[in-house]
Amino acid sequence: MTQDGIKKKSLSSNYPAINDNKIAS
Repeated sequence: MTQDGIKKKSLSSNYPAINDNKIAS
């Protein structure tokens, strides 16, 4: 897994709504 992937996974774990919005944008 890439560093960015780990960061996104961490964000999705703590802030699922915020992370979903970033992906949707």
